Amino acid sequence: MSEDNFENIETIIEDAPDIAPGANGKAEEKVPSKQADILIRLARAATLFHTPDGDAVADIKIDGHRETHLVRSPGFRKWLRHRFFQVARSGCSNDAMKVAVDTVAAIAQFDGREMPVHIRIAGHEGAIYIDLGDTSWRAIEVTALGWKVIDEPPVRFVRAASTRALPVPESGGSIELLRSFCNLKTEDEFAVLVGHILAIYRPDSNYPVLVLTGEQGSCKSTLVRMITRLTDPRAPEKRSPPTTEDNLIVAAKGAHVLSFDNISGIPDWLSDAICRLSTGGGAGKRACGRLAFTSPTSIGATLGPGS
Repeated sequence: MSEDNFENIETIIEDAPDIAPGANGKAEEKVPSKQADILIRLARAATLFHTPDGDAVADIKIDGHRETHLVRSPGFRKWLRHRFFQVARSGCSNDAMKVAVDTVAAIAQFDGREMPVHIRIAGHEGAIYIDLGDTSWRAIEVTALGWKVIDEPPVRFVRAASTRALPVPESGGSIELLRSFCNLKTEDEFAVLVGHILAIYRPDSNYPVLVLTGEQGSCKSTLVRMITRLTDPRAPEKRSPPTTEDNLIVAAKGAHVLSFDNISGIPDWLSDAICRLSTGGGAGKRACGRLAFTSPTSIGATLGPGS
């Protein structure tokens, strides 16, 4: 177990009147105490802040690296439960966790600074940052001078449970290496595809919508899957077309790239919703504790033969 997992625990125990170190270094209750109070003290070891939309967020240290989680997300709750176990050597109740999370969220909103969070892509002071999605929470910094992998970017990324890691880039090579994997007829089509991939890496809105058509077996789905793996890999990789605009918005809140496979046709309401989403518009509904806004999203779709 790393030292980071025990950071500030001795100070928290010392400051908390309800618990103190017992035999074998374990924490014992001095007097009956509320588990929620202990959880709140432990949560103060995190750096708390809030987004412009009022979502509570926490920076936490795990195994020497920084992670960013929404306070109401499963990731933050798991971290806090583990902190409680380290101190009390016992579990906490769900009621205590709910009280603690609600309180910590209020602290983040009213006492923490305001700072935006991003999904996969962010811009900052002329640079583009790409969340690698790996277990160390590293990012790629891209500037006019080149790129490099860094441990702690100046921007904050949050992740959905579906997020998967991008391949770590290597220097050298050529975009032409991609050409042999694409079943495209002309160089112009390949140029459009490369332009679409590069546009996905932009931190601004107005993302292009890519539509691929072709006969059955022409590798449309394979190409979309490859684009997604290069830009914003997810699990599962294939997503069914949304049945309502709300479903589309919910999907966009946890991903930078949306891809839909084997669409026989696009109804007017879906076409309009995709256009609004690709230009940065969308509904403000909350889903599963994720962000209350819709980040600009790139969308790709494959259409079946005869569409």
